[in-house]
Amino acid sequence: MQGFIIPYKKQFVQVADMLKWSLLLFTVIIIAVLIFLGQKRKDLPFQEIVSFDKSIGIINDRNWYISDIDIYVSSKKNNIPIQYKYNENGYCIISNLINNQKYTIQLARTDLKGRLLYRKKTVTVTPKKISDKYIILIGASVGSGWNYDRITDRIQLLENMVFGFRPHYFFDKGLVVRSIINLPLPVYSVIIKECSAYFPRNTDDSIMLVRKWVAQLKKKKILPVLATVVPVTEKQDRLSPGKLESLLRYNDALKQFAVSQKIPILDLEKTLRVSAENRHLRQEYAQHDGTHLTPPGYSALDAMMKNQYKQIFRIKE
Repeated sequence: MQGFIIPYKKQFVQVADMLKWSLLLFTVIIIAVLIFLGQKRKDLPFQEIVSFDKSIGIINDRNWYISDIDIYVSSKKNNIPIQYKYNENGYCIISNLINNQKYTIQLARTDLKGRLLYRKKTVTVTPKKISDKYIILIGASVGSGWNYDRITDRIQLLENMVFGFRPHYFFDKGLVVRSIINLPLPVYSVIIKECSAYFPRNTDDSIMLVRKWVAQLKKKKILPVLATVVPVTEKQDRLSPGKLESLLRYNDALKQFAVSQKIPILDLEKTLRVSAENRHLRQEYAQHDGTHLTPPGYSALDAMMKNQYKQIFRIKE
Protein backbone atom coordinates (compact mmCIF):
# COMPACT_ATOMS: atom_id res chain seq x y z
CA MET A 1 0.00 0.00 0.00
CA GLN A 2 2.85 2.35 0.87
CA GLY A 3 4.33 1.70 -2.58
CA PHE A 4 1.19 3.17 -4.16
CA ILE A 5 1.20 6.27 -1.91
CA ILE A 6 4.74 7.38 -2.87
CA PRO A 7 4.00 7.71 -6.63
CA TYR A 8 0.74 9.48 -5.73
CA LYS A 9 2.66 11.97 -3.58
CA LYS A 10 5.13 12.56 -6.41
CA GLN A 11 2.27 13.17 -8.80
CA PHE A 12 0.68 15.61 -6.37
CA VAL A 13 3.97 17.52 -5.97
CA GLN A 14 4.39 17.70 -9.75
CA VAL A 15 0.86 19.06 -10.23
CA ALA A 16 1.41 21.58 -7.42
CA ASP A 17 4.66 22.73 -9.02
CA MET A 18 2.94 23.09 -12.40
CA LEU A 19 0.17 25.16 -10.85
CA LYS A 20 2.69 27.31 -9.02
CA TRP A 21 4.70 28.03 -12.18
CA SER A 22 1.53 28.56 -14.22
CA LEU A 23 0.29 31.09 -11.66
CA LEU A 24 3.67 32.84 -11.68
CA LEU A 25 3.68 32.95 -15.49
CA PHE A 26 0.10 34.27 -15.53
CA THR A 27 1.06 36.97 -13.01
CA VAL A 28 4.09 38.00 -15.08
CA ILE A 29 1.94 38.22 -18.22
CA ILE A 30 -0.68 40.33 -16.45
CA ILE A 31 1.99 42.69 -15.10
CA ALA A 32 3.58 42.98 -18.55
CA VAL A 33 0.20 43.73 -20.14
CA LEU A 34 -0.57 46.39 -17.52
CA ILE A 35 2.85 48.01 -18.02
CA PHE A 36 2.33 47.95 -21.81
CA LEU A 37 -1.14 49.48 -21.52
CA GLY A 38 0.17 52.07 -19.08
CA GLN A 39 2.79 53.17 -21.59
CA LYS A 40 0.26 53.21 -24.42
CA ARG A 41 -2.47 55.06 -22.57
CA LYS A 42 -3.64 58.23 -24.28
CA ASP A 43 -4.44 61.68 -22.93
CA LEU A 44 -8.05 62.16 -21.91
CA PRO A 45 -9.64 63.98 -24.90
CA PHE A 46 -12.43 66.55 -25.30
CA GLN A 47 -12.01 68.23 -21.89
CA GLU A 48 -11.77 72.04 -21.78
CA ILE A 49 -11.05 73.85 -18.51
CA VAL A 50 -11.75 77.57 -18.22
CA SER A 51 -11.24 79.84 -15.23
CA PHE A 52 -13.29 82.96 -14.59
CA ASP A 53 -14.29 85.12 -11.63
CA LYS A 54 -14.26 82.88 -8.50
CA SER A 55 -15.14 79.93 -10.72
CA ILE A 56 -13.85 77.14 -12.89
CA GLY A 57 -15.79 75.66 -15.79
CA ILE A 58 -15.03 72.17 -17.08
CA ILE A 59 -16.58 71.34 -20.44
CA ASN A 60 -16.79 67.90 -21.99
CA ASP A 61 -17.24 69.27 -25.48
CA ARG A 62 -18.85 66.18 -27.06
CA ASN A 63 -20.67 64.70 -24.07
CA TRP A 64 -18.01 61.96 -24.24
CA TYR A 65 -18.51 59.33 -21.52
CA ILE A 66 -19.80 62.05 -19.19
CA SER A 67 -21.23 59.52 -16.74
CA ASP A 68 -17.90 57.65 -16.65
CA ILE A 69 -15.63 60.56 -15.74
CA ASP A 70 -15.01 61.77 -12.20
CA ILE A 71 -13.82 65.30 -11.45
CA TYR A 72 -11.73 65.98 -8.35
CA VAL A 73 -10.85 69.48 -7.18
CA SER A 74 -8.38 70.33 -4.43
CA SER A 75 -6.26 73.28 -3.30
CA LYS A 76 -3.29 73.90 -1.07
CA LYS A 77 -5.64 75.28 1.54
CA ASN A 78 -8.01 72.33 1.24
CA ASN A 79 -5.99 69.38 0.01
CA ILE A 80 -8.83 66.88 0.44
CA PRO A 81 -10.22 66.48 -3.11
CA ILE A 82 -13.90 67.25 -3.60
CA GLN A 83 -15.64 65.07 -6.16
CA TYR A 84 -17.87 66.48 -8.91
CA LYS A 85 -19.68 65.07 -11.94
CA TYR A 86 -20.69 66.51 -15.29
CA ASN A 87 -24.33 67.41 -15.73
CA GLU A 88 -26.40 65.98 -18.57
CA ASN A 89 -25.21 68.76 -20.90
CA GLY A 90 -21.57 67.84 -20.41
CA TYR A 91 -20.27 70.66 -18.24
CA CYS A 92 -19.43 71.24 -14.59
CA ILE A 93 -19.27 74.71 -13.05
CA ILE A 94 -17.43 75.01 -9.74
CA SER A 95 -18.27 78.31 -8.04
CA ASN A 96 -17.54 80.21 -4.82
CA LEU A 97 -13.81 79.75 -5.20
CA ILE A 98 -11.10 82.19 -4.15
CA ASN A 99 -9.56 84.34 -6.86
CA ASN A 100 -5.79 84.07 -7.38
CA GLN A 101 -5.65 80.77 -5.48
CA LYS A 102 -4.41 77.66 -7.28
CA TYR A 103 -6.71 74.67 -7.63
CA THR A 104 -5.76 71.23 -8.87
CA ILE A 105 -8.25 69.62 -11.25
CA GLN A 106 -8.05 65.89 -11.89
CA LEU A 107 -10.22 64.13 -14.45
CA ALA A 108 -10.31 60.34 -14.73
CA ARG A 109 -12.39 57.69 -16.44
CA THR A 110 -14.09 55.46 -13.89
CA ASP A 111 -14.87 52.46 -16.11
CA LEU A 112 -12.33 49.67 -16.60
CA LYS A 113 -11.98 50.28 -20.33
CA GLY A 114 -11.40 53.99 -19.74
CA ARG A 115 -8.84 53.38 -17.00
CA LEU A 116 -6.88 51.06 -19.29
CA LEU A 117 -7.01 53.34 -22.34
CA TYR A 118 -6.66 56.84 -20.88
CA ARG A 119 -4.38 58.39 -18.30
CA LYS A 120 -5.68 60.88 -15.75
CA LYS A 121 -5.74 64.53 -16.75
CA THR A 122 -4.31 66.78 -14.05
CA VAL A 123 -4.06 70.56 -14.39
CA THR A 124 -3.59 73.54 -12.09
CA VAL A 125 -6.08 76.38 -12.55
CA THR A 126 -6.18 79.82 -10.94
CA PRO A 127 -9.52 81.69 -10.98
CA LYS A 128 -9.19 85.43 -11.63
CA LYS A 129 -11.54 88.35 -11.96
CA ILE A 130 -10.51 88.60 -15.62
CA SER A 131 -11.70 85.43 -17.35
CA ASP A 132 -9.63 83.16 -19.56
CA LYS A 133 -10.04 83.91 -23.24
CA TYR A 134 -12.11 80.88 -24.25
CA ILE A 135 -12.01 80.56 -28.06
CA ILE A 136 -14.03 77.90 -29.86
CA LEU A 137 -13.68 76.84 -33.49
CA ILE A 138 -16.75 75.38 -35.19
CA GLY A 139 -15.69 73.33 -38.19
CA ALA A 140 -15.27 69.93 -39.76
CA SER A 141 -12.34 67.82 -40.95
CA VAL A 142 -9.73 70.61 -41.20
CA GLY A 143 -10.49 71.79 -37.67
CA SER A 144 -10.33 68.21 -36.42
CA GLY A 145 -7.07 67.42 -38.23
CA TRP A 146 -5.59 70.69 -37.01
CA ASN A 147 -6.13 69.54 -33.39
CA TYR A 148 -7.17 73.12 -32.74
CA ASP A 149 -8.10 72.48 -29.11
CA ARG A 150 -4.46 71.48 -28.44
CA ILE A 151 -2.80 74.32 -30.30
CA THR A 152 -1.08 75.64 -27.16
CA ASP A 153 0.73 72.29 -26.84
CA ARG A 154 2.49 73.12 -30.13
CA ILE A 155 3.00 76.88 -30.16
CA GLN A 156 3.51 79.41 -27.40
CA LEU A 157 0.58 81.78 -26.92
CA LEU A 158 -0.68 83.79 -23.98
CA GLU A 159 -1.24 81.61 -20.92
CA ASN A 160 -4.83 82.69 -20.35
CA MET A 161 -6.07 81.37 -23.71
CA VAL A 162 -8.19 78.21 -23.83
CA PHE A 163 -9.04 76.72 -27.23
CA GLY A 164 -11.96 74.46 -28.00
CA PHE A 165 -13.24 72.68 -31.09
CA ARG A 166 -16.79 71.73 -32.03
CA PRO A 167 -17.07 69.36 -35.01
CA HIS A 168 -20.11 69.90 -37.22
CA TYR A 169 -20.30 68.34 -40.66
CA PHE A 170 -23.00 70.55 -42.19
CA PHE A 171 -22.84 74.09 -43.55
CA ASP A 172 -25.54 75.31 -41.16
CA LYS A 173 -23.73 75.92 -37.86
CA GLY A 174 -26.76 77.44 -36.13
CA LEU A 175 -27.31 74.54 -33.72
CA VAL A 176 -23.71 74.67 -32.46
CA VAL A 177 -23.73 78.46 -32.18
CA ARG A 178 -26.84 78.27 -30.00
CA SER A 179 -25.29 75.61 -27.77
CA ILE A 180 -22.18 77.74 -27.25
CA ILE A 181 -24.00 80.97 -26.41
CA ASN A 182 -26.03 79.03 -23.83
CA LEU A 183 -22.93 77.86 -21.95
CA PRO A 184 -23.03 79.16 -18.34
CA LEU A 185 -19.53 80.64 -18.53
CA PRO A 186 -17.82 83.43 -20.48
CA VAL A 187 -16.92 82.60 -24.09
CA TYR A 188 -14.51 85.12 -25.58
CA SER A 189 -14.66 84.25 -29.29
CA VAL A 190 -16.20 81.81 -31.77
CA ILE A 191 -14.60 81.02 -35.14
CA ILE A 192 -17.01 79.92 -37.85
CA LYS A 193 -15.31 77.78 -40.49
CA GLU A 194 -16.88 76.06 -43.47
CA CYS A 195 -15.52 73.16 -45.54
CA SER A 196 -15.06 72.85 -49.30
CA ALA A 197 -17.29 69.75 -49.20
CA TYR A 198 -20.34 72.05 -48.94
CA PHE A 199 -19.63 73.74 -52.27
CA PRO A 200 -20.84 74.67 -54.85
CA ARG A 201 -23.70 76.52 -53.16
CA ASN A 202 -25.60 79.80 -53.32
CA THR A 203 -23.37 82.60 -52.00
CA ASP A 204 -26.13 85.02 -50.97
CA ASP A 205 -28.02 82.37 -48.98
CA SER A 206 -24.79 81.31 -47.30
CA ILE A 207 -23.86 84.84 -46.22
CA MET A 208 -27.39 85.34 -44.89
CA LEU A 209 -26.83 82.42 -42.51
CA VAL A 210 -23.46 83.83 -41.46
CA ARG A 211 -25.12 87.20 -40.74
CA LYS A 212 -27.58 85.45 -38.44
CA TRP A 213 -24.85 83.61 -36.47
CA VAL A 214 -22.78 86.79 -36.16
CA ALA A 215 -25.77 88.70 -34.79
CA GLN A 216 -26.42 85.96 -32.21
CA LEU A 217 -22.80 85.98 -31.05
CA LYS A 218 -22.59 89.77 -30.88
CA LYS A 219 -25.77 89.89 -28.82
CA LYS A 220 -24.00 87.70 -26.23
CA LYS A 221 -20.88 89.91 -26.46
CA ILE A 222 -18.88 87.06 -28.03
CA LEU A 223 -16.32 88.08 -30.66
CA PRO A 224 -17.19 86.40 -34.00
CA VAL A 225 -14.26 85.44 -36.23
CA LEU A 226 -14.95 84.32 -39.80
CA ALA A 227 -12.61 81.78 -41.39
CA THR A 228 -12.22 81.53 -45.14
CA VAL A 229 -12.70 78.13 -46.76
CA VAL A 230 -9.59 76.10 -47.56
CA PRO A 231 -9.43 75.77 -51.38
CA VAL A 232 -8.84 72.59 -53.36
CA THR A 233 -5.92 71.69 -55.60
CA GLU A 234 -5.89 72.34 -59.32
CA LYS A 235 -6.41 68.63 -60.03
CA GLN A 236 -9.37 68.43 -57.68
CA ASP A 237 -10.79 71.58 -59.23
CA ARG A 238 -10.83 69.82 -62.62
CA LEU A 239 -12.51 66.76 -61.07
CA SER A 240 -15.19 68.84 -59.30
CA PRO A 241 -16.21 71.59 -61.73
CA GLY A 242 -17.68 74.64 -60.04
CA LYS A 243 -16.51 73.81 -56.51
CA LEU A 244 -13.50 76.13 -56.35
CA GLU A 245 -15.27 78.94 -58.19
CA SER A 246 -18.17 78.78 -55.75
CA LEU A 247 -16.07 78.65 -52.58
CA LEU A 248 -13.89 81.55 -53.79
CA ARG A 249 -17.02 83.63 -54.36
CA TYR A 250 -18.05 82.77 -50.81
CA ASN A 251 -14.60 83.67 -49.43
CA ASP A 252 -14.68 87.05 -51.20
CA ALA A 253 -18.21 87.77 -49.97
CA LEU A 254 -17.26 86.64 -46.47
CA LYS A 255 -14.31 89.03 -46.35
CA GLN A 256 -16.44 91.91 -47.67
CA PHE A 257 -19.05 91.20 -44.97
CA ALA A 258 -16.34 91.01 -42.30
CA VAL A 259 -14.91 94.38 -43.33
CA SER A 260 -18.37 95.98 -43.33
CA GLN A 261 -19.09 94.62 -39.84
CA LYS A 262 -15.53 95.14 -38.53
CA ILE A 263 -15.23 91.42 -37.82
CA PRO A 264 -11.82 89.66 -37.76
CA ILE A 265 -10.98 87.24 -40.55
CA LEU A 266 -8.98 84.04 -40.12
CA ASP A 267 -7.74 83.77 -43.70
CA LEU A 268 -6.98 80.07 -44.15
CA GLU A 269 -7.18 80.39 -47.93
CA LYS A 270 -4.46 83.05 -48.04
CA THR A 271 -2.17 80.89 -45.88
CA LEU A 272 -2.60 77.72 -47.95
CA ARG A 273 -3.14 78.84 -51.55
CA VAL A 274 -0.47 78.98 -54.26
CA SER A 275 -0.66 82.78 -54.69
CA ALA A 276 -3.07 85.70 -54.93
CA GLU A 277 -3.37 85.00 -58.66
CA ASN A 278 -3.52 81.20 -58.35
CA ARG A 279 -5.93 80.48 -55.50
CA HIS A 280 -5.70 76.69 -55.62
CA LEU A 281 -4.52 74.77 -52.57
CA ARG A 282 -0.75 74.27 -52.70
CA GLN A 283 0.10 70.71 -53.69
CA GLU A 284 2.50 70.17 -50.76
CA TYR A 285 -0.27 71.05 -48.33
CA ALA A 286 -2.78 68.63 -49.86
CA GLN A 287 -3.47 64.95 -49.35
CA HIS A 288 -4.16 62.72 -52.34
CA ASP A 289 -7.81 63.78 -52.43
CA GLY A 290 -6.75 67.38 -53.13
CA THR A 291 -8.93 68.62 -50.27
CA HIS A 292 -7.67 67.55 -46.86
CA LEU A 293 -4.41 68.84 -45.43
CA THR A 294 -1.03 67.24 -44.80
CA PRO A 295 1.11 67.86 -41.68
CA PRO A 296 2.99 70.69 -43.50
CA GLY A 297 -0.37 72.33 -44.20
CA TYR A 298 -1.31 72.23 -40.52
CA SER A 299 2.15 73.52 -39.60
CA ALA A 300 1.54 76.49 -41.91
CA LEU A 301 -1.73 77.18 -40.06
CA ASP A 302 0.08 76.98 -36.72
CA ALA A 303 2.67 79.48 -37.93
CA MET A 304 -0.06 81.80 -39.18
CA MET A 305 -1.84 81.59 -35.84
CA LYS A 306 1.35 82.28 -33.87
CA ASN A 307 2.10 85.38 -35.95
CA GLN A 308 -1.43 86.78 -36.15
CA TYR A 309 -3.44 85.58 -33.13
CA LYS A 310 -3.27 88.90 -31.25
CA GLN A 311 -4.55 90.74 -34.31
CA ILE A 312 -7.20 88.12 -35.09
CA PHE A 313 -8.56 87.98 -31.55
CA ARG A 314 -7.98 91.69 -30.83
CA ILE A 315 -5.80 91.07 -27.82
CA LYS A 316 -4.09 94.04 -26.21
CA GLU A 317 -1.33 93.34 -23.71
